[in-house]
Amino acid sequence: MGFTKKSNSSPPKNSNEKENTPSTAKDIWKTESNSEANAGDEARESEAPVAPMIKGLKVLIIGDTPRRREKFAKELAKYDIVAKTVTADEDGYRSALRFCPDVAISEMARPSDPGWWLLKRFQRHPSLKWTPTLLMKWWKEENGAEKILIKTVFDRLVESLAGIRVLEERISVGRKLNDQVETTGIPALINALNASKLSGILTVNDSWNVFNVELSRGKIIKCTRNGVDDTETVGDMAFFQLFLTDRGNWTFKSHDSGPRPGNITMSSDMLIKNAQLNISRILGPDVNITDSTFKRRLNITPSIFHDIASTFSGIAKDIMEAVAASVSKAEIETIIGDSEDFIPVEKAVITLLRSGAFILEEMPKNTLTLQELKASESLLFIIEWLNRDHRLKKERDIESHSQKVKQHTKTGYYSFKDGPSEKIEGDSKSLALSAPKDPSGNRRPDSSATVDLSSDDSWKPDVPMAPAQTENNNNFKNGSNLKNSDSNINVAKPKESFAPEPNMQKQNQTHMIIAIAVATALAALLVFGLILIGKS
Repeated sequence: MGFTKKSNSSPPKNSNEKENTPSTAKDIWKTESNSEANAGDEARESEAPVAPMIKGLKVLIIGDTPRRREKFAKELAKYDIVAKTVTADEDGYRSALRFCPDVAISEMARPSDPGWWLLKRFQRHPSLKWTPTLLMKWWKEENGAEKILIKTVFDRLVESLAGIRVLEERISVGRKLNDQVETTGIPALINALNASKLSGILTVNDSWNVFNVELSRGKIIKCTRNGVDDTETVGDMAFFQLFLTDRGNWTFKSHDSGPRPGNITMSSDMLIKNAQLNISRILGPDVNITDSTFKRRLNITPSIFHDIASTFSGIAKDIMEAVAASVSKAEIETIIGDSEDFIPVEKAVITLLRSGAFILEEMPKNTLTLQELKASESLLFIIEWLNRDHRLKKERDIESHSQKVKQHTKTGYYSFKDGPSEKIEGDSKSLALSAPKDPSGNRRPDSSATVDLSSDDSWKPDVPMAPAQTENNNNFKNGSNLKNSDSNINVAKPKESFAPEPNMQKQNQTHMIIAIAVATALAALLVFGLILIGKS
């Protein structure tokens, strides 16, 4: 991160000013000259002073308006800030992983917006989870144009980097150096120690692994990892596992001994970039596990899966034990599948990767044992399932009713696009209004004759009906009778109906006889009761 390289410098001061160390973000801006304050004119936003720690920052700008993003980036470039603009979608996610910003600034987003989806991935991906993300409006309308609120942006940037600034101050004054990893994250800690030019040993303990990083004048020369299961990794792979650490405690102890044999040759910046590249090969929108060499590059130790599973619970524990048992992909599918399972399973996979349960070797292995092969297939299925959630879906899972319904341009019929068309659309004959039956139950002649009511506006619904397929074109017009009605259709007049069928008449007679019999029996019982009462 570029801001750590100039943390010890301070803005120029006037000779009559007292030297004060700014204690808060607001104090940093109290460096304007007294002449400007006495002028009485409101200072322009573009003339706001820049805190030293802001210069050289890599800032990612997320927004939906290209013109607004580019204008903001050009304004930040005036203050030696490296700005990159991206859209709030999957392409923006890819750009963010490649750019690896120090801070991200995004337009306001709601949970239903693609920008919200992108910001949630920032919190989950190891390469971006320590990146402060500011949701803010960096412009305002003024005289018909948009003005960049540069001073407001600088205030927010300083506030977002307050934890790192405190760490740098503690290092500069030589205080006791220990803290929790969650305060700043590993990348910021490494950069701060690198900028301090200190020599010593950084120890990080995440309760399962102990990492020892030896520095000589700020440069990393050695890195080792020792697990509680007596496993050990060294060099670049150990640093990669350290990079994935997201919890635990760290301490730094200085030493004055001479140089020791090391296993690291790259700079801290290159180590971090390589770690970001390696994790993006396992987790991200561009992971391709269908590559024939991907499976053979997996070096998996099923026994560690079982050991680490005891420290987890729920779905994460079930997944680890399933992989340790080398179960099939079909059995894995019965365990996972709910969208709520993504985060706990993802944390479990990162923990396994950090603890050496599996790694990606540079050179593919020629042979795999049967257990390793089955465990690799199960793990690859889980990785692919996780990476689906790191790709923005092209279509929404939930669509409104109006979005699902579509009209066919040729036939005019409406159908649901998610359903089988042959079951929904039907044909013209089934949708036409067929002629009525006569009292005997037989269909009248010309059964394909239809009635088109489209000209009557009194009943017409909001959604147009499918046009009826007519042959004789018998239509109601202005309430008049049908044309040629005497030849084909007997049109019923208002309040008229067809005569009841013979079967219905017989049913009515039977019901009437039963009702009379019941009434007679009840009357007889009533008379009998009255006679008994009179005798008593």
